[in-house]
Amino acid sequence: MLRFIIILLSLVISTFVSAQFIDVSQDLGITTQYGTSTLGGGVSFYDFNADGLDDLTLATSSGQSIKFFINKGNGQFEQIDLLPEEKSESKHVLWIDYDNDGNTDFFVSNFDDINKLYKNTGSLKLIDVTESVNLPLSTLTSLGVDWGDFDRDGFLDLYVTDKRYDGKPEFASNKLYKNINGNSFLDVTLELGVADSAKLPFCASFFDYDRDRWQDIYIVQDLTPLSTLLNNRSALKFKNTSIRSGSSLPRTSGMGIALGDYDNNGFEDIYVTNIQNGNRLLMNDSSMFTEVAENANVTFNGFCWGANFFDMDNDGDLDLYVSGSLVGSHVPSSALFENKSSGNFERFEQGFVGDTVASYANAIGDLDSDGLLDIAVNNINDYQSQIWHNLGADNNWIKFDLEGTLSPKDAYGSLIRIFVNGKEAIQRKYCGIGFLGQNSKYVHFGLNNNQSVDSVIVEWTSGHNDTVRSVSINQINKLKEGRYSVVKPKLVIEGKDYLCPGEGIVLGSSIYSSKFDYSWSNGSSSPMIIVEESGIYRLEVDIGGRALVDSINLQIEFAESPNPDVIINDVNCFGNEDGEIFLSGESLSFVEWEDGINSFTKKMLPPAKYNVVIGNNFGCELDTSLLVSEPEELVINITYTTLEPNEFNVYASVSGGVEPYNYLWNDALKQTNDTITINLPGIYELTIRDKNDCFEKKVIRIEDPILDSDESLNSEILKVFPNPVQDYIFIDNSNGIFKSYEIVDVIGKLINYGTLENDLNQIKLSQHNNSRLIILTLSGDKEKRRMKILFQD
Repeated sequence: MLRFIIILLSLVISTFVSAQFIDVSQDLGITTQYGTSTLGGGVSFYDFNADGLDDLTLATSSGQSIKFFINKGNGQFEQIDLLPEEKSESKHVLWIDYDNDGNTDFFVSNFDDINKLYKNTGSLKLIDVTESVNLPLSTLTSLGVDWGDFDRDGFLDLYVTDKRYDGKPEFASNKLYKNINGNSFLDVTLELGVADSAKLPFCASFFDYDRDRWQDIYIVQDLTPLSTLLNNRSALKFKNTSIRSGSSLPRTSGMGIALGDYDNNGFEDIYVTNIQNGNRLLMNDSSMFTEVAENANVTFNGFCWGANFFDMDNDGDLDLYVSGSLVGSHVPSSALFENKSSGNFERFEQGFVGDTVASYANAIGDLDSDGLLDIAVNNINDYQSQIWHNLGADNNWIKFDLEGTLSPKDAYGSLIRIFVNGKEAIQRKYCGIGFLGQNSKYVHFGLNNNQSVDSVIVEWTSGHNDTVRSVSINQINKLKEGRYSVVKPKLVIEGKDYLCPGEGIVLGSSIYSSKFDYSWSNGSSSPMIIVEESGIYRLEVDIGGRALVDSINLQIEFAESPNPDVIINDVNCFGNEDGEIFLSGESLSFVEWEDGINSFTKKMLPPAKYNVVIGNNFGCELDTSLLVSEPEELVINITYTTLEPNEFNVYASVSGGVEPYNYLWNDALKQTNDTITINLPGIYELTIRDKNDCFEKKVIRIEDPILDSDESLNSEILKVFPNPVQDYIFIDNSNGIFKSYEIVDVIGKLINYGTLENDLNQIKLSQHNNSRLIILTLSGDKEKRRMKILFQD
């Protein structure tokens, strides 16, 4: 059926010079739907029965079993039920050979269940070994995972992301599980510093961005935390180099990761899908990244998830397919970008009729083994999965099927370099890729119209290189590690050849394998040793009855640790954010703050501890913390004592801030000491200013002990009303005790006075000095009373 479709359509598309894509899912009998869930599910184009034909595996939502389709090679796929009882909400579906027995095993990350590892005991009989190999049985909200041989011992290790949806991302921690000889797994997360905690990761991928043969890890984060690049330092530790390498991508909600050398400069570039403010393209120039998506015309401002680099037209450069989840009847939710060989891409519009649904994961494979790469897409909700068949281009191609012997049998992480007419192109074999994707196991190169390949170099993860002189185009070439070049370990210096304070120089074998026995002159049997002294070091490697010996006369050069000049201007006032940090020094080469800033100056800082890595021209680093402090909060405590009925001693004690303090009592008093004496009750305000001009105010009410007693206010002797008052006050003096009155403001300034000539006296009042309080004093031959009068708001 598929061949018939190709012949029929060739008449229609004969005018096109490049690829054309049509959806053939119905014709292939692949009519599955992922269903409703959170963020869709994954897809694998991996040949899981190892017959040379790319098969399909599709994740499913809760309640459905994972869908497995075997490629029959006749234009049809046959669905088989390998795991009928596995009905969790599956996410990343990956085929790997974790125990190197030649049978491809299966791993699935689940959103609502534990992640599970299934061992293939032969003939695709899958047995759950999760518990028996010591992988965790706790439920993680895992999305993307990946497998790679981080320590080069020949067994694939597992990295699992943890994206928390319980509102507590601070408890999230990714995990790295070391594979122990294919028998069990050991959690080495904390030991190697790869937790990347308290973030919201979608996906992670192993790759080697600096070409040092050690697999690094790149992690993309949701909701704009910085993406993380963990640089593998000889499997002794990982170092976060995302900021200094330019790969941190601030203001990006990273979804998926595409990897490939789109500009053919020999280093893998990174494409990160994002929300509608645009996807990112990180161009790798000798392990330093520059974001160039807009210049390259690949921002695709949609809501994007899976992405893959692949050569759709076999012209020798990598094109780019991106899946998106914005549903529309007119504008495609996904996009294919054609590489124009100049570092720029153009939107490819041929075909993709109906590509307007909510798509998440995609994978690249070859349905009919014609060398034209096809695209499988797992869509969400009720949208059917799509299989985009590539019908175009007549260019030549070549594929490679790698088999590791010292490296993992799957050879994930190994790099293939091909040389055609004096030009080099590279491809790495990845396991997990894009967003919850896995591509074909066969590594593909487009050759344009070239009729041959000059040579091929395979850089295996073990460290061994095979050079192959004779390969065939337009077919799969099976390459087995060690068959083409002599395996000959040498003693090498891993990383720096000089010594920074607190570090050592790493000496190791150029080839790592759990099958070899290592013997060092210092008695160590590890593939590597750490040394701190000059001297002659000797390594003997037994590679199966044959001992190879190498030595080095190491003369260590000592480098200085960064010694920056640091100026810290602390926060001036409690609660402010005006702290500053200034770093300088002649030999400093970079500064890397934990928030992604790489400036030597930080301003407008709140009080906190700021973690920073400082590097110098010698390559040494200082990992330290700098503290920006703030004064304690200004606190004023005012007390007073009564000296005489009309005299009060008021005292202010102050803490916090920065001494000396400046005291200012009520503006009208003009008092500037911590103690004042006043002769009138009332409300008094004190303003304190410290050395940094920070200020605090405190108000105290000084009560008249005579006036504040219930007897004085309510006795028959004194009847004054209303209180509070608006305009007039009335004094009932019908008993004739009082002869005169006097009214003053809170600072004692005379406002009004007079005699009480009637039984009921009416007196007009007005506010003074913006105070709501005045003092009324009534005097007689034998009595004197004072009371507070408040003005009504």
